[in-house]
Parts: sequence; structure tokens; C-alpha cells
Amino acid sequence: MIKKTTIALLLATILIPALQAKESSKDTLRLIMPNNVQIDQLVYFQKPKDVIVLKEVKTYLESFLNDFKKLDTDELNADHPVKFIYKKGDGKQVASSITFDEYQAPTTIILTMNESAYLKDSTLSNEILINKRIHRLELSSNNHFNQYKAFIHFNSIEQLDELLLYDFEKIIQNVEELLSKKENKYASNKLFTAYIRIDSNAQPDLIKIDIARGPMDVIQLSAGSGLQSLKGQWLGSFNAQAAIIFTRKGIDKHAFSFTYEWMYNFTTPDQKYVNEFIDLGYSYNFSRTIGKDEWVGLTFGFMTKQRGEFFANNTYRLGLNTRLNKHLGVGPQIYFNDFFQNVYPGINVSISIM
Repeated sequence: MIKKTTIALLLATILIPALQAKESSKDTLRLIMPNNVQIDQLVYFQKPKDVIVLKEVKTYLESFLNDFKKLDTDELNADHPVKFIYKKGDGKQVASSITFDEYQAPTTIILTMNESAYLKDSTLSNEILINKRIHRLELSSNNHFNQYKAFIHFNSIEQLDELLLYDFEKIIQNVEELLSKKENKYASNKLFTAYIRIDSNAQPDLIKIDIARGPMDVIQLSAGSGLQSLKGQWLGSFNAQAAIIFTRKGIDKHAFSFTYEWMYNFTTPDQKYVNEFIDLGYSYNFSRTIGKDEWVGLTFGFMTKQRGEFFANNTYRLGLNTRLNKHLGVGPQIYFNDFFQNVYPGINVSISIM
């Protein structure tokens, strides 16, 4: 029974993070197109080639326009700002949908020159400020596992038609080269918004990059308790842990830990033993959403002090742990002697109190 439970927990530990679909915390490529349309493409940017996601703008936009033009709607005008939410279906089981809504905050003013100091010269104000964009189109997918999302700010449907005429393959290639430059690479580890103007020849000009402030790499000290099911018995434990946590895109991503654990064996009234273990661990946070962690970790441990006969000499253990929330973790373990001799399974439930 313990072996079956351990296998089930092992599978759950691996699969749960992969099946959870949450909206990611992403970077923004803010493209100002030649016809004054602004495209906000969300992308989890790790390397310049990730800008390939921009090719989806044309695909999703073309699908939206085909569906929108089938509707009998009034012409868009500046007096009635509209927000469109378009969710593209997969063409089989999931249908596309268009939602209309009033747009309460239609105006965004973007600097078009590298130096904001130009604003001090009032004669250049008309050249610096982009015209207001009245309407907004949100593009996303109805597919549960596809988290594509982009926002297009525009004034007319004709402007959207014009976007389809632009060479997005060339734009993608040029933006990729732009973000590959050494001076722009610092953004790859942090959340950022890149303001990029595209000219009529598909050439990009980087206006600025805004870097979002977020958590830094830290050393974390914690303590906790736990319960472990071994050989048909439940053993209690107390532990102290030191971990180095590295962040990426404003999210705690990698953790290397050192844990010292005292495991209590009070299974018989006249014999009470405390065995001690050291564990070295690595954990990875599968989440791309700030505040919604999905930690999964591997640990390797060995016994430093043996008392009683519950554990044999030279006892080692391997563990896989998933954190259910900030304080509670659960996962399977295997104990063995020497080089994987006398292997037996266990289940570990850990509670962090600091």
C-alpha cells in the first residue's frame, strides 16, 4: 500500500505544475507601427529569438478581422471608445468569440524620441507626442494551454487592415537583432517593457526600456517540522534550513538548500531515539506568475548520527518534494544503504514555520 501511495505522489509531484495553466507574468514588446498603431505583445523573454511570438499578431488579427466584418456594426468613432476582446478558437472544439465593451481609459501618450529633455522645447511638442489611440483590441486564445496575449491600440478598422500589409517576418528579424545587442541584454533576466518604433522600412528604433523592480537574489533561513511515513510508522521531525534563492523575471526561480534534520522515533515507550540527517537540495519554480509559486525540488541526504536500530548504518535518502503552498510541502522519498541496497519507500510531509 505504501509503495502504491508513493508512486501516486511521485506522479502528482511531477504532473501538477505542468497541468496548472495560469496567466504568466510577462515582458512587453511595445511596437509603435508606421501607421501610429501601438502593439503591446506579451512575451516571456529569455533570449532574443523569443520575439518570434510577434508572428502570431498577424495570424490572430487576420482571424479577428474576418470574424468582425461578418457582424453588422456601426462605424467606430472617437466619441465612443470601444474595447474588443477577441479569443481565437482552435477551429475544432473551441469557437472564437468577440466581446464589446466601453473603453474607459483610451489615452496613452508615448515619447517618440530618445531624450525626454526635448519636451522642454515647446516648439517640438507636436513632434514628440503621438496622437491618441481611441480603441483597444485584446487578442488571446481560447485554447487552455495557449497563453498567447497581445493588445492593439488603434483609431480605425482601416488601421488594422494596414497592419496585415506589413512584413512581420522582417520586423521580427530586425527586432531580434536589436535586442541581441550587448547593451540590451541586461533585460533578459528582469521584467521589462521595450518601447520600439518601427519605420516604413521595418527598421526598429529602441526608444527606451523600462525595467520593473522586483525581488533580488537572497539567502533565506528557515525552520520547520514534518511527518514521515516509513516502514508502516509515522515519525516526527524538526529541521533548520539555509537556502540561496535566485530570481528571474521578478520571480524566485532557483533554490539551492542545505538542511539539517532531527528525526524522532518514539514508536516504543521505553526507547526514544533521535536520528540526524543532512540534506542537499535543488528546487525549481515552474511558475511564471509572481505570487503563485509552483516549486518542485530534489534532495539527497545522508544520516550523520544513528541511534537505535530503526535505521541501518550508512543510510542515505533521495526525495522529491512539491510545495502545495508557502508553508506545506509533500513528496515521496526512498531510503537505502550503501549503494542502493535495502531500498524502502517513504512519504514526507513538511511544514515550514519561518
